[in-house]
Amino acid sequence: MKDFLYRGFIKDFNVRFAYAHTTQVSNDIVKTHDACPLVSHILSRAATAGVLCSPTLGEEERYSFTLTYPGPIGKVIIDAGAGADVRATASKKQLMGSVHEEQEIYGDTGSVNFMKVDSRRMINNGTCEAPLMDVVGDICYYFSVSEQLETDMYIAVGFNPDPENPVNICQGILLQAMPDCDYEALERLRKALHSPEFKALVARAPEVDNNFEILLKELFKDEEVQPEYEIYAAPDPRFECNCSREKTKAILKTLGEADVKDIVAKNENVAVSCQFCSERYEFTPAEVQEAAK
Repeated sequence: MKDFLYRGFIKDFNVRFAYAHTTQVSNDIVKTHDACPLVSHILSRAATAGVLCSPTLGEEERYSFTLTYPGPIGKVIIDAGAGADVRATASKKQLMGSVHEEQEIYGDTGSVNFMKVDSRRMINNGTCEAPLMDVVGDICYYFSVSEQLETDMYIAVGFNPDPENPVNICQGILLQAMPDCDYEALERLRKALHSPEFKALVARAPEVDNNFEILLKELFKDEEVQPEYEIYAAPDPRFECNCSREKTKAILKTLGEADVKDIVAKNENVAVSCQFCSERYEFTPAEVQEAAK
């Protein structure tokens, strides 16, 4: 099934939502990084969280989250644009055998760094703790605490024993408070969002065109009257890296004088690989010397 993204607004409660199916996006990212199942699960959920947040961006805007944990996973970075293009990476791609319980992956409290930019300037940035030891939970925590936008997400991931299509299903829902939100209603929706019945629906691949209406019916099950809502199609999600040779060359400016001299003396090309897509760029000693000026 083709990946898709919908955004909407529950008018009676002043709550916005997004619903994304990101199985292909997840497969593309997992295969690019050749990640183990543990890291694949984290990257799939992280990328889907990025897609779900993308409808809040204006044209040409992008945001990135860098979640840093003291545990073996290290850093998880998510970068997404208004067109639902997303990329994600983690410091470690293989954790199988090195951790025995889920909480060991993250360690103790980490940190979240957020940046929103457009083609010309930095729009917003912020930092807060990452106390929940879960990439999706800590992104929600950032929005709720630092942006004062109460936020919740549920994202389900399932796997195949197939290296060509390791992710069988990945989809999720976002709920976010808007100004004048009915917080009591939002709390009821959040309770339904994490109910076993709702989780079972999200863990299942969409079988009909109106699948989201089925999800909303379950989400609204505790409401006396079904609230009015608006829903709109958004750009189809896709894994896309915006790296380039010129952007990568700019990284060479961070090299120290001693490093540059050593490269020139050895007269060997320097290779730099993109952390998101593994694209490899080579630079001659002369190019390194020029970039470092």
